[in-house]
Amino acid sequence: MTAQGAAEALALAGRCGLDVERVRQVMMGGMASSRVLDVFGARMASRDFAAGIESRLYHKDLDIVLRLAHDRGAALPAASLTMQFVNALMGRDRGRDDLSALIAVIEEMGGAAGPPAAAE
Repeated sequence: MTAQGAAEALALAGRCGLDVERVRQVMMGGMASSRVLDVFGARMASRDFAAGIESRLYHKDLDIVLRLAHDRGAALPAASLTMQFVNALMGRDRGRDDLSALIAVIEEMGGAAGPPAAAE
């Protein structure tokens, strides 16, 4: 879920024409700082989706968690929403990409194939 938030924040930064890596660094200096933003955010900024743990493994694990929650009658709305984005990765045949590829799904939803070029 933290990776989803990082992806959304950095996709917005890119859409605004900002330096995504610089925005990540600024966020790391405040309350948004986390290991996820540090590691996954760096991969998002550098577009290095081959590094790390494959998304298909997060998909498997999140499915287990959501099934357990369902069986126990527990509501996990943020996890459910995040699963939809991980499902989108799987549907795009990106299960072998790192979870940082979530940013690509968000960018595609916004009509962009990647961060736009900075305004001149």
